[in-house]
Amino acid sequence: MKPERLPPVVPLALYEKGDPWNVVLRRYKDAPVGVARRHFRDLLADRVAGFMRLHGECLEQAAGGFDSTCAVPSSRPGRLHCAHPLEGILLHVPGFAAMPQVRMAATGVPARHLRPSPAAFSVADGADLRGRRVLVVDDSWVTGSRALSAVSALVSAGATPAAVLVLGRSVGEMATVRSSRDPAGDAAVTRTRGRLFESRCRLPVCVRTTQAARTTASLVRT
Repeated sequence: MKPERLPPVVPLALYEKGDPWNVVLRRYKDAPVGVARRHFRDLLADRVAGFMRLHGECLEQAAGGFDSTCAVPSSRPGRLHCAHPLEGILLHVPGFAAMPQVRMAATGVPARHLRPSPAAFSVADGADLRGRRVLVVDDSWVTGSRALSAVSALVSAGATPAAVLVLGRSVGEMATVRSSRDPAGDAAVTRTRGRLFESRCRLPVCVRTTQAARTTASLVRT
């Protein structure tokens, strides 16, 4: 079942193929040595925790609130009982750790390039998710077909997909982007501009930036 409207898509960072963030997003799953995989998973957990510390309120506002998380699973079928490493990362992020996780798995129906499939994923054990507001978390977004297929599977199970948090949004060399940084200098959120991002990837006005601007304006007036 397709959702009536697409949930907001919030990218934590942008990357180009082969850059350091792209390497982290690949190696946390497929590094040949276990120590290396743990290293990259720790890096991801720290980055997500930092984002939530600075902009968790922004994400809450964009999503309209959420009570569960769901990591977009591997596209390989038959891995229903194998936890995705992204699920473990979310357990180490304050604010996500205490939330129920909705698990789903690939069915074998492909989610093709730019063609999400409502049948590509199924919720584990046919769980009834009516009334649940779920934050979908994907490690990378290239065309969005996997994440949007997961969104459709959640809708079919009765849930409301509140938003999609993407740890890395793939962009081409010609993409026009601008990074928004926290006043303290920490990489906070990545804003985008240009036709490529207008329909799917968007962020609300940063709550922290708005609050800072209001505080500054108040000080100026006084």
